[in-house]
Amino acid sequence: MTHTNHRYGTTDDLSNDYVVLIMPAKGINNQDAAPKLSDLFDVLMSHNPVNAGGIDIGTIITQTPEEIKARISNNTPMIHAVYQDMNTVAKVVDDIKTKDYGFSVVVSGLLDVVDKVEKSHGIDRHSVEYSLGIWGRTELLPPPHIHKITSMCGHGLISRHLVEQTLEDLKSNRISLSEGARLLGRNCVCGVFNLDRAEKLLQQALLLD
Repeated sequence: MTHTNHRYGTTDDLSNDYVVLIMPAKGINNQDAAPKLSDLFDVLMSHNPVNAGGIDIGTIITQTPEEIKARISNNTPMIHAVYQDMNTVAKVVDDIKTKDYGFSVVVSGLLDVVDKVEKSHGIDRHSVEYSLGIWGRTELLPPPHIHKITSMCGHGLISRHLVEQTLEDLKSNRISLSEGARLLGRNCVCGVFNLDRAEKLLQQALLLD
């Protein structure tokens, strides 16, 4: 899956942004996937993600974990969780391995960090995908401080204009950083928007003025 593969930023501000995706293979091992995905969602939540959920089941920004689990079905395509450090992700993957459900597990993040920690935990990755950046009329992209935030929704559901309005509301003290991050994150229906990183990026954006 590539929707978490195009997060934009520096090595420093991407160092606390890791996404775990779990996906059954449709028509192969998803016939009775619901209880297994529900069990794996408990695993994801037990490690205190900053966001979690899935496209058809909701995210913890807008739903309780119990409400999300109640919506999991055999047709749920995948579940996600976002963490702030790779050591936590390694523990998550270790716990997933013990379940041995045979689902695909994808970790998105800084490749050298992910690779080093995975190898230290005896994990041999199946494959790797790189983002080669954006080509074409890049002058049409939002400025970097906006792009860092919008690219945390891999399906492009966070408008640059919403980020700009959120920054204006923050400048006017109408909302807090936490409220601003959650307002933006509500639009990311997969649950891969990193709320903690969003707060930091909003704070940095405010300092630019």
